[in-house]
Amino acid sequence: MAGTPLPAPLTVATFAEQESIFKAAVGTAISVDEKAWDFRSRFECLRSRVLDRGHADWEGDDPRIARLVEHYESGLRAKGLIDFDDMALIGHRIITGNEWVCKALKARFPILVIDEYQDLGVALHEIVVALMASGVRVLAVGDPNQSIYGFTGAVPKLLTTLGGQSDVEVVRLNFNYRCGRSIVRTSRITIPSTFEEIPQVDHEGLVEWHHKPFGIDAQAEFICTELIPAIKARRPSTTLGDIAVLYPSKYDGDVIARAATKASIDFTRIDQNAAYRKTPLTRWLEQCAAWCSGGWNSGGLPLSSIIRTWLRFNPSASTQSHIRRLKRVLVRTLIDNRSSHQLLLLWLHELEDKFLRSTLEAEPTLREERAEFQRLKEAAKPRGELDRCTVARFGAHEGISNYLNLITLHSSKGREFDAVIVMGCDDGKLPSRGTPEEQEEKRRLFYVGLTRAKFEFHMTYSGGIETRNGGWWEKGPSPFLLEIQAQATQHQELADEEDCPF
Repeated sequence: MAGTPLPAPLTVATFAEQESIFKAAVGTAISVDEKAWDFRSRFECLRSRVLDRGHADWEGDDPRIARLVEHYESGLRAKGLIDFDDMALIGHRIITGNEWVCKALKARFPILVIDEYQDLGVALHEIVVALMASGVRVLAVGDPNQSIYGFTGAVPKLLTTLGGQSDVEVVRLNFNYRCGRSIVRTSRITIPSTFEEIPQVDHEGLVEWHHKPFGIDAQAEFICTELIPAIKARRPSTTLGDIAVLYPSKYDGDVIARAATKASIDFTRIDQNAAYRKTPLTRWLEQCAAWCSGGWNSGGLPLSSIIRTWLRFNPSASTQSHIRRLKRVLVRTLIDNRSSHQLLLLWLHELEDKFLRSTLEAEPTLREERAEFQRLKEAAKPRGELDRCTVARFGAHEGISNYLNLITLHSSKGREFDAVIVMGCDDGKLPSRGTPEEQEEKRRLFYVGLTRAKFEFHMTYSGGIETRNGGWWEKGPSPFLLEIQAQATQHQELADEEDCPF
């Protein structure tokens, strides 16, 4: 039905397998001397946005990228693999090419609810439109201003396109229940809204910027030694867990992590340079650790929730006796390993021996999780990044209040904090260089970071950035920051005359 040879059974390539095949495809389609990462964004966009490979847009301005996609997919198939983008692309071919499939889906799913619609690419959007044409009722929720995944093929205008259809009713949600009034006003400067967003909170909020002229390291030191203590002093109820430091890239994450360590600040970190990736399994293990290190006593983390997630990792368990055995072994192992001070590596080995190994080996859908579990164990070994990490500290990643949050701007989406600090607000870093479309996406990315804050939003900048060869590029502050400063100056002038606050 998809019109393409597929492996049977379907096996999803792990992240490492995808990277290896992509690197080989770059060497074949372009050159072994090129860096694979330099082509990743263009590869993702072409593959996900141009669905008709006979169209002139497929070759586009750079036919090498089309060849790269073809070599990559051939490399996957040669190993009997598909990847996550294949799921959408193959699904699109099946649904748009077989009307009876739409009718069958309508009979099974008469109503389709879609969250974060602005993150959809062309294939998924056209699947939605085809299902609507067959009579499926759709409820789609999204915000084009929060579309920040263009590098994976997301197209923000697709939500507007959907809303423009004659059979679609658009409901605008203009109440903001998170941000202080000054933060909402600042967000309108970054992305002017076509309709008024009305704050529904009773606090004004605080927006500040801080100039630290000696580079990103100076910004990080200031954040850890001065800014965070000042935030906590203003709001004594604010804990480290209520504060987030957001940054453009994983390399900035290295800088703030070093500064936090030097200042003796415990932190959790979410970026590609963290000790392990956040996956469904590693997040679940964090929950298990939080339960074992005190959650069992406080009741803040229900054991029933941990059990439900565990059963979802075991879809092959089809009999009641098998399900009861999975529950019994899990609960007994967690009870026997309730400890705050046990080393993470020993705790992981205990869970692996009792129940994890058998599930990871038996379930084909957990191939990626198997690799991530091994990465986590490596980090917990002697001289690893988590070599002295305890179960309590690992469980703190699930949201314990005394750990500072270090997160990339992309990973902050969907979260909220009392105070948000965006570091690296320098031109050339935020935004970095790119096409006009990429620059607009960086603006939306900054907007996402800004609107994570409930009470305080801070920006740090140096007025320049360090180059790869150790030089200094004096480009000035981020244009997003300059816009906010200019508007604040105007409001201050009005305030002096009319007592009108920013």
